[in-house]
Parts: sequence; structure tokens; C-alpha cells
Amino acid sequence: MAIARSGLRWNNKPSGAKPGKAASTGVDSGSESRRSVRYRGVASVGPVVDAVGRADVAIRGLVTPNPWDRPATRRRLRWLPMTARWDETWHRLREWTNGQGPSERLAAQILINEGFANVDPSHPLGGPDGGRDALSQKLGKTWVMAAYFPRGQQTLGTIKSKLLQDLVGVAANGAHALAFVTNQELPLAERESLVSAAGDIPVELYHLERITTILDAPPMASVRKQFLGISSADEDRLLALQIAEVEARVRIHPRIVPAGFRFGGGRAVLQLEVQAETQTPFRVIAALCCWTLDHDLLYAWTLKNHIRLLREPEGYQQQIAQAPTVVRLEAPLRLAFQTSSTELNNHFQGAVRRATEGVYTAAVPTLELARGEVEVVCEGLAVQNAERVRFAVRWGG
Repeated sequence: MAIARSGLRWNNKPSGAKPGKAASTGVDSGSESRRSVRYRGVASVGPVVDAVGRADVAIRGLVTPNPWDRPATRRRLRWLPMTARWDETWHRLREWTNGQGPSERLAAQILINEGFANVDPSHPLGGPDGGRDALSQKLGKTWVMAAYFPRGQQTLGTIKSKLLQDLVGVAANGAHALAFVTNQELPLAERESLVSAAGDIPVELYHLERITTILDAPPMASVRKQFLGISSADEDRLLALQIAEVEARVRIHPRIVPAGFRFGGGRAVLQLEVQAETQTPFRVIAALCCWTLDHDLLYAWTLKNHIRLLREPEGYQQQIAQAPTVVRLEAPLRLAFQTSSTELNNHFQGAVRRATEGVYTAAVPTLELARGEVEVVCEGLAVQNAERVRFAVRWGG
């Protein structure tokens, strides 16, 4: 059995790696464009779709059901990427769904950013608050903080009623002014109306546009992420770099180097060395050699000898039984595989006959068709659940 040095090559195989499968996204525009897309209960689906819908309705004079409500279309829409709005902070504040406690804590952070000192919250999680959500100090005066975060836009009368209720707490707590923090959109005229309704008590209005501007400032990025779940692009990049750094520290980099072979007396011995390319150690937990017959050469032989190939012959495997061995940069591991040509020939003679049909007039040249692959399985030490990495070596004559 000849083992050719020139045919030696190696490649890396991650454990469990599977070819990537691209998810199909989007909607079949060809099928949708032939239908009416004038929707019931949908405010807007895009100018192009609306234009097609208007034209279709004008021609046919009817309104068809919403095609996006079909199960097949909904399944496709699950994969459509979400687009971040440039004014996402504004929308999440106005459609507040987090309740009273988080709104009071968010309002306190806004006041701290605005120069208020000694902010002392009352009971954000519920309880008698004495007519104040928090007390604070600014410019030598005591301020009462009131947080008003309903869901959606309210009428001016509702907002003014809430403001007048909170003004009662100013005198009750011996304070001088009111800081009214709300997620409500207040035009200039409504702001003047609310300040006038407070009479002689100074009122600082932190309305929707104002607190949106405050939260969108870079120093408030962590507050925006905590209460609104909005992270900045810089934070995402920093997180990606931190993850990459951790992965680089624990990632293993094995390498297999052929260390020679010899053949004689019907036996072949292949030696190889497992090395670490970096300072990260790892352990070798398994090593095996799998022999197969080259498909193209076997198929050509069967055609030449009028034999029908039904399937691939079974392979022949050898495994090195050893305890897990740690490999370091300065301490590589040497392995050796010994293969008997008699055992290999006997195995494949029977395997080929089981995988073919026909009348044999010549013996199968198994030693000429045999190809071997050595696989060493390595596992990281730093992370116990680290994925195993496989490295393969192939040779052929």
C-alpha cells in the first residue's frame, strides 16, 4: 500500500457546522399586485401599495379582503426586518406602557440631568405620597416633582386637571414650585394656558418634545436604554467589540502538522502533531482515521469491468483510545496511526462486493482506490460548553 506525500492536504471542520440557510423574506409582489390591496383596518401600507389598491378598486368597484391577513403572507412577514424610526424616543414616550413606577423614576433622572439636586422620590412602587412624586432642590428653592405618563395623547382639559391636582402638593409640602414631567405633546398656546392656570406658583413644564430632546442627548443614552429599551449605534458597536474580545480569548486555534510516515512489511504508519497556534490551551479528546474508496476511480473501474455500482462501500475506521490530553503552545501532542494493508484490503473487498452487482473477472484494486482521512477532535478549556473543533487530514495516491 503506497501513501503519497504529495497528496497530503488538510482542512478545518467545525463541529456541528451546517451550511447556512438564507431565510426568505418579503412578499410576493407579483401575486399581490394583481389583487386589490385596499385594506380594512390598516392605516397605511406604503404609497406604492396604496396606489395599486386605489387603481384596482376604481376598476373593479369593490373592496377585497386584506391580503396581508392570509396565513401564508403572515408567515413571510415574520421575517421582514424591523426599521428603526429616527424619532423612536418620541413614539415610545407618547405610547407609554410601563406604568407609574418607571415613569416617576424616569422623571427623576430627567430632573437630575436638568440640575435638580437632592431628588427624593416618594413611593414609585405605590403608596401614599403626600401629594408629591418626589422633592428636590434647585436655585435655593424646594420643588415638587409630578410625573404624568398616560398612554397616548390626552385632551388639554385632562392635562390641566392633573396639573391642578399636583399643585395642591406644593403648599402641602412647604415647597415653592412644581416640576411637571409628562409625555404629553403641548403646543405653545397650551403651555401658556397651563402655566397661567397655576397662578402664582412657578411651574416648569417638561413636555414630550422637551424630554425627548433631553433623552436623545448622548449623556442620557444609558437612561434611554434602561427605560425605553433604545440603544445607540455606539453602544451596539462597543458591545460587539466586547463580545468579539471575549470570544477571541477563549477561542482555540489547533493546527495539525504531518510528522512523517513510513511503510513496510504490509503496514503503514502515519504520524502527525497537534499544535496550538496561540496561548489558549485546549484538550484533544478523540482522534480517528476513516478510510474510504475514491468514488470517481471506483466508478471508472466498475464501468471498465462491467460491474454495476449500487451504493458507496462502507468505510473502514480506526480510533486512538486515549485519555483527554491538554495541548499548549509549548507542548504539542504527537499522534500515530498504524494501518495494515491486509486488513484494509479484506474489508474493502467485501464492502465493494456488497455495494455492487455483476460477475467479477478481476480483483478490486482497493489499495489503489483507498483514501484516508484523519480527524482530531479538540475542546476548549476556558469554557466548558465550548463547541468542539475538528481538523481533518486527507491523503491519496
